[in-house]
Amino acid sequence: MTAGAASGDAKAYLCWVLKQSDDAIKANPHLYAPLALLQSTGI
Repeated sequence: MTAGAASGDAKAYLCWVLKQSDDAIKANPHLYAPLALLQSTGI
């Protein structure tokens, strides 16, 4: 729902997040929010 609210593609977001390392997400969780992905890639 959050990806949809950010006007992004929820499936693309989930696939992208699941490919990221757990350590990277834990270190900078704000960079992996749906809105952050949308702003950086336009997905």
